[in-house]
Amino acid sequence: DGNAGGDVAFERACAFASANKCKLFVLHSVEIIPFWVAGAASGGGKDDPVNLQMIQRGKELLVKYKKICQEREIDNQVTIIEGTDQPKEAVVTFLEQTPEIELLFVGTRGLGAIKRLVLGSFGEFLIRHAPCDVCVCKTPHDTHPHKA
Repeated sequence: DGNAGGDVAFERACAFASANKCKLFVLHSVEIIPFWVAGAASGGGKDDPVNLQMIQRGKELLVKYKKICQEREIDNQVTIIEGTDQPKEAVVTFLEQTPEIELLFVGTRGLGAIKRLVLGSFGEFLIRHAPCDVCVCKTPHDTHPHKA
């Protein structure tokens, strides 16, 4: 989604695809902001200006990633899942419908324990529900020395 974790996962997936001469699927899921969050003024829903902006940002991100793949001569397919209120489930459904995907790379956001408890971990959900193996890629700020 353009954050550091996503960028790390993309770079590791590119390295894997290049080394193994395999196709790289780049997927971006855009969660719609519901009415009760967006507020009465904007209306919420898929046609809400905030949601349209997020979809546009996702498309721009995929154009960037596709260009990088082409420059590195990596066979690729980019896909955006627009306007879902359940992006985690939408990714799992996409994976179920695309059996040629054998390994999924996901980044981390580095959420603290409270936020992770409330919001849930996207990566953890995918580890539990994806029909393929999942590689969770840590960003440098996610790694902490082990404390005894």
